[in-house]
Amino acid sequence: MRIAILGGGVAGLACAHYMARDGHTPIVLEPSGALGQLGAPIVHEGLRIDRFSSALRNTDTALCGLLADLGGLGRVAWRPTRSAISMDGVFYPVSTPSDL
Repeated sequence: MRIAILGGGVAGLACAHYMARDGHTPIVLEPSGALGQLGAPIVHEGLRIDRFSSALRNTDTALCGLLADLGGLGRVAWRPTRSAISMDGVFYPVSTPSDL
């Protein structure tokens, strides 16, 4: 059975994977021309900036399970992450609960 999936983000691609695994023919419809989280990145002066950031954490068991199913979990490089917000030209860390 052919099944249309709207959106080529993580949820749409995961859905397509499970549909294909069950013998269906998924067709992913993504208007941006780029697959992945929230479409194509912004590129400014050679620097690639994701439209929105959502770090993969090793506690995200469902997503890590999907990556393992696809054979990609061993390719993930686990690194500490840091985040900050800017207000009036000053950056404030928001990486830990104590930062908030």
